[in-house]
Amino acid sequence: MRKNEKTKKKWFGDKDNTDKKSLVVFAGALYTVTALIIVVTAWMEGLYPWDLGRTISSYISLRLWTTVLYLVMALLMITAVCIYVKITRMQVIRKIVYFMVFTCVLGCAVFPSNRQWSTSMADIHMFFAYCLMFTVTLSFALTLGMTKNRKQRLFAILALCYAAFFIISYVVLEHAFIIRTILIWENFSIYLLMAELYRENQNDIRIFRTKESDVA
Repeated sequence: MRKNEKTKKKWFGDKDNTDKKSLVVFAGALYTVTALIIVVTAWMEGLYPWDLGRTISSYISLRLWTTVLYLVMALLMITAVCIYVKITRMQVIRKIVYFMVFTCVLGCAVFPSNRQWSTSMADIHMFFAYCLMFTVTLSFALTLGMTKNRKQRLFAILALCYAAFFIISYVVLEHAFIIRTILIWENFSIYLLMAELYRENQNDIRIFRTKESDVA
C-alpha cells in the first residue's frame, strides 16, 4: 500500500468501516426514537406519568399499537445489526453471543409483558428479558477477555462492572433506588451494548493496519 493511502486511512479511516458503523448508529437511533415515542405518549395520555419505576417493556405493553410499533422496530434493528455482525471481522464466538443477545431482543418484542393479555406470554417475556440481561453481560466479559485494544479493554471493564452492579442490585438485592429508576438503568445497558458493537469496527481497523504494515 502506498504511503499516502496509509496516511489517509490513519487520519480519515476506511470508508467501508465508516459505512458499517452507520448500521449501528441507525439501530441505536431507531431504538431511541421508538422508546421516546412509547414512553412520552404514555405519559401524555396520563398512563403512569413520569414513572421511572416501570420498565420499557411495561410501557410497550400498555397499548396494542405500541406493542406493534416496538415489534417493527425490533425487526429493523435486528436486521441492521445482523448485517453489521455478518460483514464485520470478529471471533466466531462473539458473533454467536450477539446472535443470542438479539434473539432475546426479538423474544421480548414478540411476547409482550402484559399479564392482562396473557400470563403465559408475560412469563415467556420475562424469560427472554433475564436471558438478555445475562447474555449482554457475557458479551462484555468476552470483549474483556479477547480484545487486544487497550481502549476497548477499558470500556469492557467499565461495562462489565456496570452490568454486575445492575444484576446484583436489581435481581439479587432488589435495591429500592434501582427499582424506582429501572427505566434509566435498563436503557443504559442497551446503549452500552450498542457502543460495544460500534467499537468492533475500531478493532478491525487496527488489525487491518497491522497486517498491511507487515506486508509493506
